[in-house]
Amino acid sequence: MSTYAKTIQGHQCDECGAEMVLLLFCDHCGADYPERKRLNAFSLLGLEPAFSLADETIDGLEIELTRRLHPDKWQHRGERLHRKALLAQTAANQALQAIREPFERGDTLLLLQEEVSSGQLDGNNSLPQEFLVEQLELQEEIAEGLEPDRKRALKSLVRAELDSLRSQLSDQFVRVQQVETDSERLDALKSARTCLDRARYWRNLRMALKGVAAR
Repeated sequence: MSTYAKTIQGHQCDECGAEMVLLLFCDHCGADYPERKRLNAFSLLGLEPAFSLADETIDGLEIELTRRLHPDKWQHRGERLHRKALLAQTAANQALQAIREPFERGDTLLLLQEEVSSGQLDGNNSLPQEFLVEQLELQEEIAEGLEPDRKRALKSLVRAELDSLRSQLSDQFVRVQQVETDSERLDALKSARTCLDRARYWRNLRMALKGVAAR
């Protein structure tokens, strides 16, 4: 059985009993389940909430969702079903967007933790002043224009920083599952939050570099 098949096993339509590719809409009989709209992205896609999702799993899921939910398949079934399929595909795309990229996935996963919803991580999003100053200076440097060598060096720096933060983030989510005390778990979640906050700045630099023509 494929990795993808394992992720959706057991999700059946209440109306026809067929296996569902998305918990909002049955691509066999057209039954929809609007009460499930509040499900998180992982649950909606039939995945276990986890940071360590293989790219192959997400790619395979996207292909299957596109194949089975494409609205064109439902045009001959009437406007109402066609609209339901379109809404289901939109919801699927939004859920995939929330988990596809590692840092987006980290944000999505962090929001599922009860410590976040209860406000225990509030006030933990302040980063060191020197880091913020460095980021501002780099943004200003990029905005003023870069020599080719400097642009290549900055791209390499951004890539290295994001790779490091991705590894740290993975470690912290593993730690969340392994620690034995609430205080250790909270500490791991705070560290994950810090990784995500730092990554946001480096990702902004990456986007800025993509929009800069070397002079």
